[in-house]
Amino acid sequence: MRRRRDERRRQFADVAQRVNKIQQEMDLQLGGGGGQGQPHAHVAVDGSDLTTTKLDELRAYLRRLQQEKESRTKKVAELMATLHSSSLVLGMDPRETNSVVHGGVQTQASGISDSAISGLAGGIERLREIKRSRMEKLQDLLGSMLELWNLMDTPAEEQRRFQGVACNIAASEDEITEPGALSMAFIRNVEAEVMRLENLKECRMRELVVKKHEELKEIRRRARLPEDDTTVMVFDAMDSDAERAMILERLELQISKAKDLEFSRKDVLEKMDRWQAALEEESWLEEYSRNENRYNTGKGTHLVLKRAEKARSLVCKMPAMAEALVAKVVAWEKERGARRCCWTCWRTTATRGRRRSRNGSGSGTSGGWCRA
Repeated sequence: MRRRRDERRRQFADVAQRVNKIQQEMDLQLGGGGGQGQPHAHVAVDGSDLTTTKLDELRAYLRRLQQEKESRTKKVAELMATLHSSSLVLGMDPRETNSVVHGGVQTQASGISDSAISGLAGGIERLREIKRSRMEKLQDLLGSMLELWNLMDTPAEEQRRFQGVACNIAASEDEITEPGALSMAFIRNVEAEVMRLENLKECRMRELVVKKHEELKEIRRRARLPEDDTTVMVFDAMDSDAERAMILERLELQISKAKDLEFSRKDVLEKMDRWQAALEEESWLEEYSRNENRYNTGKGTHLVLKRAEKARSLVCKMPAMAEALVAKVVAWEKERGARRCCWTCWRTTATRGRRRSRNGSGSGTSGGWCRA
């Protein structure tokens, strides 16, 4: 009997030791764990009850603890794997992340405790918050980058560096698993690319504004319209893309209106150009007539005489040209319902030329040359 009692006591002691060890590893608390209640009672063998029923109860409790330990060990492994992969995606060192989560050196005894599991879960949640925040930032940057690529027809070789991550613009949190995909270094690279594209866009927009402004100036020059040199300066003062786009739209509208106006003045402008050419020839002819050496023979004299003959012929037509020009201007003004200041200048000039040609007065007038 004594040997049986000693053997039973040894069995109790072995089971109790294993129970106490697992309880210590799991840091079990009375009242269900989770850091609430008092520490679980230490199991000891007092020898007052060494029945097989009591031993079976203690063994059953040990099996439950072993199952709980196995479950916790598996859960901790899963949490550690998640923590490790999340750290890599964010470009963090998993060892440093573990140290922060566990508050220092991780011991084997606390590996499956309630506090360890809670710390891991909390650390993973913090990393998820960081991941979501960086995802939102990166997806905003990628959206801007794709828009700028399309806007400026960026070559494929320039896009290739970011083509892989551009696929993540619509990815979910769990789909982004590539190490470093959400690291601060990579996000800064994307920010730098977007900034480069923004600066390039601004330069190209300014070049486009200057080009459109020069086009508008040329149309206005041909159509004898007043010029406006403030557009480019206004563009430089704009801060937002919306305001700059508005300047471009306004220029496009002004170009369209100027083209319509130029087309409506086509006949008048052609007569104005001929009248201007006639005035220039008249001025040249006056200078030629005052030259006392105009009849001297020499190289190119026949060409000068030929031009003088053509100039006299053209000047003789100036009265009719003036009549036609004034008639066209008056008809245009009547059709438009308003007199334009630029027309008034040309109309006055043509009217004076018409009167002067009719009178044939003054030195070297067209009337005098036509009679010569």
